[in-house]
Amino acid sequence: MIRTWQGVVLALVVFGANGFGVTVTETEGFTHPDTEVTFVSGRLLLPSKGLWQLDAAVPVKGGLRQLVLKAPASAIPQGQSQRLKLENQRRLPNRGRSSLYQFHRRALDFALKNKGVPPRTVAELVAGEKKNKWIEQRFSRNPYGKEAGETKPGPHYAILPETMFVLADSQKRGALPTNHDPYIVELHPVFDDGKHWVLYTDRKMVRIDIDRALMAKHGLKIDPYLPDPNAPPPPVSKELEYAVYAIDVAAAPCTFALVNLATGEKAPGSWNTAKAQQGDEAMATEWATLRMRRWARYMVNGGDAPILRHWGRILMAQYGAKAPVVEDQNRRRGRRRQGAQTSAFGVLGGRAAMQETLQMQLLNMTRKTEGPGVPVADIAGVEVKSHPFKEMLGGKPGGRLPLADAVPLDRFALFIRRPGSLLPMLGQGGKFMARVGTSATGRSLRYDLEGRYLRRLGLDRAWLEQLLKSGFVTEMVLVLPDLFVVDGTEVTAISRSPQAALLKPLLAMAGVKDLSPGKVAAVRLPGGNMCYWSLMDDLVIVSTNREEIDRALGAKAGRTPSLGKSDEFRYMLTKLAPTSRTRMFAYFSDPFIRRLVGPEVKIGQLRRVKERARLEGLTAAALLFRADGHEVSPTIDLLLDSKYLPDYAAWDGLSLDDDMRAVSETHGRLGELASVSSHPILLATAGEAEAYKQYVQAYTRFWRRFFDPIAVRLDDTEDGGLTVETFILPLLDNSMYNNVRQVIGSGKEKGGLKVPQLRPEPVLLASLNLTEKVWRDVLGDMFRRRGTPLAFSAALDQLGPAVHVALHDSDPIIAFGSGDMLGLGGQVGGRRSEMIAIPLFISLLTRPLTIAVELADPKPVRTFLEMGALKSMIPWQREMGSEVSWYQMGDKDAWVLGMGVFGIGIRFRFQIQDNYLLISNLPWMERSQVAGTEPAALRALEV
Repeated sequence: MIRTWQGVVLALVVFGANGFGVTVTETEGFTHPDTEVTFVSGRLLLPSKGLWQLDAAVPVKGGLRQLVLKAPASAIPQGQSQRLKLENQRRLPNRGRSSLYQFHRRALDFALKNKGVPPRTVAELVAGEKKNKWIEQRFSRNPYGKEAGETKPGPHYAILPETMFVLADSQKRGALPTNHDPYIVELHPVFDDGKHWVLYTDRKMVRIDIDRALMAKHGLKIDPYLPDPNAPPPPVSKELEYAVYAIDVAAAPCTFALVNLATGEKAPGSWNTAKAQQGDEAMATEWATLRMRRWARYMVNGGDAPILRHWGRILMAQYGAKAPVVEDQNRRRGRRRQGAQTSAFGVLGGRAAMQETLQMQLLNMTRKTEGPGVPVADIAGVEVKSHPFKEMLGGKPGGRLPLADAVPLDRFALFIRRPGSLLPMLGQGGKFMARVGTSATGRSLRYDLEGRYLRRLGLDRAWLEQLLKSGFVTEMVLVLPDLFVVDGTEVTAISRSPQAALLKPLLAMAGVKDLSPGKVAAVRLPGGNMCYWSLMDDLVIVSTNREEIDRALGAKAGRTPSLGKSDEFRYMLTKLAPTSRTRMFAYFSDPFIRRLVGPEVKIGQLRRVKERARLEGLTAAALLFRADGHEVSPTIDLLLDSKYLPDYAAWDGLSLDDDMRAVSETHGRLGELASVSSHPILLATAGEAEAYKQYVQAYTRFWRRFFDPIAVRLDDTEDGGLTVETFILPLLDNSMYNNVRQVIGSGKEKGGLKVPQLRPEPVLLASLNLTEKVWRDVLGDMFRRRGTPLAFSAALDQLGPAVHVALHDSDPIIAFGSGDMLGLGGQVGGRRSEMIAIPLFISLLTRPLTIAVELADPKPVRTFLEMGALKSMIPWQREMGSEVSWYQMGDKDAWVLGMGVFGIGIRFRFQIQDNYLLISNLPWMERSQVAGTEPAALRALEV
């Protein structure tokens, strides 16, 4: 239906000091035939200054859900940073010359073979070589990206057909023509400023005034992408029309609130949908697209958001939503190799070597599905020899760790030398076991592992604390068959207790009432799972799996290979053994690594991940079904009928319980997936066998000649700290840092340099005035994300000109080499935004530091931080493989940014005090405060 946009009526009701209120008009409604969801849309007139959005702090009341607001295109520039705008205008035209050099190189080669006649057409420029097809694409493609909009029809450049290359009589290859005549001209310049790019015969590339006569001679039309940025801006109306969309679940009046991101102004809104006119399906598409844009902030830069990815696919299938972020995520995840990236900290801490050895990434499934099944026993594994540990011992006994005698040789072991030291570490999110898993898998473990595995063993934290405080347990070891602790694995805990009989009251509290030496007692848990207990000599053993506890008993009795008695472990203990200061000691044995990369575990891992994806898809569909206002409980059939589930996928074997949790007949629930080892694989499909074959071929180069056992030790230090030491055969030799350049102002700027008096007083304070050009250059590089509306960025114009860097008196947070903040060296990155950082910035990673940025007006900066705009504008997240978080500290003018820099997790505090933005690293220092200012002798720099 064609909407009539004229005659929009808006009731603005004045509320005195509270500002104004708005009412939605031109309401239309549409009920989707497949999903039976009713959508409504309407129009709002709002002041044109700034950018309005729904105020998330005020709940929507009434019969509407999922309100989304669409700003007109003319509203976006109102809140843009003038600095970034000017810098983008300066840089954007330069993209037009990016391909001209290659055009000239190909043209000169052609002219040398044709007596100075260059290519007259693009076909001749390509010269039939397949490898040069990209030149043909560049000839037609818009080089300016999303900033210029959609690519215009026709070629982007044109060849002037009468041009000749005047060559010297003895023209050598690589020598340039002697004439200076235009050869290729740009037809679609980025700005309508009367200039375009011209490539000359002597390879000069210049953006010059358009020669209208020359263009007319050759019948060429110049069609720019964007208006002249230097032209006077069009008049801005006092009001702009916004569109609002929602789901109507009760046909009742609704109230909501709006907030202006630039000015902070707020306005209440009301919407009565009772007299909605008939709309069409385009309403649903627009609503779904806007809804996806709200979710996109959690999905950009490679963030792992499986539920949102599924929701995006559902909205695309239901309503034709345009969700490029979802499509981009799918493409990236198809290319991504888990754990494939490393960092300086990864190399220095041993994580890179662990990733290289363990190779925890998934198999890449092939398209091969036909063919008979292949017995897993017949699939060739990794053919890599073991180190000759017996020879390496040289007849010596090597080291001994008696508790390791009960550990099966092909299992991972985490020895806890002082169980009492576990108490302060529990519940802190930094448990050593989680860190070991992070190093091996590259995943950040924040999944309540402590509580989950205690429940699997029939225990709780209170019981564990009683056990550790009793002193009856002198040492422990945790034994795992694999490292898939997030999705679920089996756990066996072996504890040494010289007075095991005294543990009977505690064991009775755990449901173990009759425990005899050498026997296995099975305990049924409330959820239906089983756990298993046994005594052997002075060892108390508990496991989540019967086969695992039998393996431990067999290793202790000598019936199966034991880690503690192996040549490998005895030799490795001569290189890195627990000491009197050791809290924990982790060991990855050669047979464990061999099993981890073997066909049974890798294929089992793949099958479970595929089942997890099905469970995630069903869970996401059920949650979205209820979020869309459906009152009935979802079923798989209902979700299929309403297109919340795709009908091309198989959903057999899955169900939804009363709490809308997806359940798999074979693997259970998402939070409690059955382990890989609980589903032994005897027969692989043809596709699985082929995928494993490719995996072995691709990664054999990492294992070289031998598998490399890994030992990791966590020790207490004399000053109360902790150190982690990793020993790997062979050790990596790598370097991650090069020189960092320094950029400061010239001292010629207007205005003096005022130095803040910080408390506590820093040991070093560097103060400098940055020029406007430096600010534009730095901000332009830092926030270089293309195609992102910079509506929040006007606050950046308030920064500066002065910046003050304060170094505080404290031990280094993280010491690299000497720990000297100016002695790091090393190249941080290849782009300008990393290269222009002054060396003092590096001390953010090494010791407590505060950066005080002078503010022209704190108010826009406060709004900027309140909206969390800084997090969405950071471009480094995907490039450095980091995750970024942002939250406000209560009701204070202080916020915390958590991010990863070079593989190191670090947090920054942002605080506004007076006319300064204080940025400091957390949590290792006192809060800096500005006690006053004093004039500096120099205008630009003082240290």
